[in-house]
Amino acid sequence: DYCWEGGDPDADDEPEEQEELEVQEYMECAQIDFPEDENRRLEEEEEVQYFIGPYCADSGAEILLGVFNDEFCTNFASEGDAGRSVYYDYMGEALPYSSESLVDMNCIPCKEPGDADMQNNQNDQQDEDEVVEMCEMVYEQAGKCEANLGINDANNNGCNYMDGISI
Repeated sequence: DYCWEGGDPDADDEPEEQEELEVQEYMECAQIDFPEDENRRLEEEEEVQYFIGPYCADSGAEILLGVFNDEFCTNFASEGDAGRSVYYDYMGEALPYSSESLVDMNCIPCKEPGDADMQNNQNDQQDEDEVVEMCEMVYEQAGKCEANLGINDANNNGCNYMDGISI
């Protein structure tokens, strides 16, 4: 004899595969359309819109993703957890980069390699310094606190901001 204990034998037992969150789409505040769930369906006029975007952690040392209820990503969708519980309720998994920074703390070398062929595809070998051109450009644009460097015309515009960051 053959016994069947369960639902429809012709039903697909494979769980539906959810789309992976494309983090690149949320580097600026953007609306997320969560999958519809019959148990969570609200009246048309009560439909809630959610947005995902980056925000600075309290320490100022990390940039994380959160879920917000406004298009400017200023009001978290749930208090105390930066909207993580809302994302989990809809998706059944943790929001990527909600507890791990989007920005890696690892450093890249800024000293030009000794081999002339490796110097920015030979675009940076003519200058007098030993600094990679990309690093020069980043430094020019960055906020600075040169207060204790003992240099003339020190730029101290970023000192107050940097004092507030704790890593």
